[in-house]
Amino acid sequence: MAVVKRRQAPSVMGKAMTRENQENDVDGKERTEKAVKKEEIWKPREPKVELEYNGLEEFQASEAKQSSWRTTDSGILSIVKSETVNRLMFAKEMMDKLSNPKRVVISFADEKIAIGEQLPNNENYLKVNYSKTKGVIYSAGVVKEIVDKYDLDFSTRTSITFSEVKYVRYENHVVAIVTIV
Repeated sequence: MAVVKRRQAPSVMGKAMTRENQENDVDGKERTEKAVKKEEIWKPREPKVELEYNGLEEFQASEAKQSSWRTTDSGILSIVKSETVNRLMFAKEMMDKLSNPKRVVISFADEKIAIGEQLPNNENYLKVNYSKTKGVIYSAGVVKEIVDKYDLDFSTRTSITFSEVKYVRYENHVVAIVTIV
């Protein structure tokens, strides 16, 4: 046996509609004059703006100046270190030059990091994930090693980006050498 629920009569602003209004409303026919007048009367409020205000002298001017600390160079390597994530992010340009490898090795020198598919004396391969066009390595160990080796300060930020890069060849593979300054 099926249970049939009875439709409740629609109401307007908390009041029950008359039978005539219910029929007009349900059938989609013309609305009553009262409902049409209510719609015409209601208009959204516009903010009230005083034309003249003489109290602006009590405000003090901002002393801060805008600074442009960002460079116009696009970053090649970004190191992200936070409580929840540690990763290296490689720009599309670098990934294209390295032929979009699935794994890379990383080696360190004074103020430089070498990144490539193959490097001398290095068999420690790291998997490269791709986020859109950027290459990403999620490794807290590698980030900690870079931060310790180059004494990078993440106390006031969560990422540092480096943009100076040089590309060289090693055994038919391109290697990116990123300067850490």
